[in-house]
Amino acid sequence: MRGSILVAPAWLALLVPLIGIWRRWRNSALRYALAWAILATVTNATVACASVWAPVAWPVRYGALLLALAVPVAIFGARLPGALAWNWVVVAFIAVGLLPVLEQPWHSPVWHLDGPHWLLLATVLLAGWLNYLPTRLCLVASALAWTLVWQLALLSIVEDRPSWLPCADGFTVGGLFLAAVVAVAQLRRAHEKLTPPIGCQHAEIGAAMESFQRTWYRLRDGWGLVWAWRIREMVQSAARHAKLPGEMLWSGLCMESGEAATTTEPPTIAQAPDLPTRTRPGNAERLFAVREWCRLLQTVARRFAPPD
Repeated sequence: MRGSILVAPAWLALLVPLIGIWRRWRNSALRYALAWAILATVTNATVACASVWAPVAWPVRYGALLLALAVPVAIFGARLPGALAWNWVVVAFIAVGLLPVLEQPWHSPVWHLDGPHWLLLATVLLAGWLNYLPTRLCLVASALAWTLVWQLALLSIVEDRPSWLPCADGFTVGGLFLAAVVAVAQLRRAHEKLTPPIGCQHAEIGAAMESFQRTWYRLRDGWGLVWAWRIREMVQSAARHAKLPGEMLWSGLCMESGEAATTTEPPTIAQAPDLPTRTRPGNAERLFAVREWCRLLQTVARRFAPPD
């Protein structure tokens, strides 16, 4: 069965933001996940292009889908050290996923996914979508999940499959173009000045808090809920141990939190000689605390190496 002529351009459109992300994040722990994403995109575009000219066997379509679902698996292991070794887990996932290709004839008209393998792929897809749902990439993740759900459903049915193919391809095209457009827009907004955080009324404090927020947003949006929540817990625990005021929320650093993490006197200007003399004592104490929060976050972020 031949596919829509628009599916291949839709997959190629997704390469535009992926290349931009790769240029900025290639030195981070996400580089292997991005490499898998680019490989999956090129593979799916090639399969879609080939399906326009001649029918493509269902196992070939399934292999392209399997590569796309390997990306969230790669993201769950994107931290240093261990990012390179995690690729073996990704390869093992692909190997397990390829078992249906060996169990059924390639050109069988009734080739389909059985229950266990469908459940495995659906679980990975759901986990990948939920991981980015509470981030600024939620619309991109939802559009891509919508695309892959239709491709997965198409491989799971046998009856009326020819009639479902145009519908699945149409939703695939829409989801891919939406994901590409939103991802490009997010890349263009990456260097915009952030909204002043809660509890910020001083220029130097605002600059320090903006640095914290920018680093936190890159970690949160790059790695998703699973790793970002763990990062937040580690930074928050270190801040409580250091008795720093404020609280790290999912939205960022809040210095107006009702719960103070310190019971001792905050540092004075004499204890922080690098602070400007024009800074008032109250602002000096807050600036010192914000800089300490930034230092703690940067220390944890070294395991993930987000771009500066």
